[in-house]
Amino acid sequence: MSRDIKERCKQLLELLKEYSDCWTCGEVIKDSSLLVPDPFNPGLFRSSCPKCNTETTKCYFPPKALRIVFDMIVESAELNRPILVLVLSCTVFEAMVEGLVFRLLERRHTYPEICEAIVDATEYHSKMRIIHSLTGEKLRSLATTAGYDKLLGTLEEIKHKRNSFLHTGVAMKVEMVESKIDKLFTFPQHKELDVEDIKQALEFTIDTVHCFAKVYSEFGKYVYIDEPDY
Repeated sequence: MSRDIKERCKQLLELLKEYSDCWTCGEVIKDSSLLVPDPFNPGLFRSSCPKCNTETTKCYFPPKALRIVFDMIVESAELNRPILVLVLSCTVFEAMVEGLVFRLLERRHTYPEICEAIVDATEYHSKMRIIHSLTGEKLRSLATTAGYDKLLGTLEEIKHKRNSFLHTGVAMKVEMVESKIDKLFTFPQHKELDVEDIKQALEFTIDTVHCFAKVYSEFGKYVYIDEPDY
């Protein structure tokens, strides 16, 4: 395993020990000192939130249920299995999209059971439309505002490699290569996935966590809807 890959694996695992999601104000904060175990709620934390200045319950961000996926990403990277790292990085992104949809609905006082039903019943593109409908912006715009304007573009590159493998069973990528006869011309060439693809997927996963931490914070507060007068 290369030094670059080892450093990014370490960075990803350390990142999972730094963020927490405040249950009072909905702010996702990167501060490991806030992860004080709550003795009355195993698996949760309780400490003073620097955003809302209240002592409140906090949970892991990303959600604890995703931890096994991050562990699998690191293990696959250590084993030099590029396609597994690519597939799992997409899984993390799509899970974060699901979490955002759930959050947007819940913050509008939708019953959790209904939130879960909507998330389970809608495919990826429908979830994107829900995000657009409830925030007034497309996810690409939200990512750009959060400072990650290239995130969705990188996602498309990774998904292209993933989908190529799922449809053909061959873990390959297409690169444009200069013609040896005339450098003005390029042609596509299929190549095996390599360490650069692992590096790209690890960086993408790290950026995904940072980006969604900001987006989740932006839409963490509860929205109080005025009931119509009859």
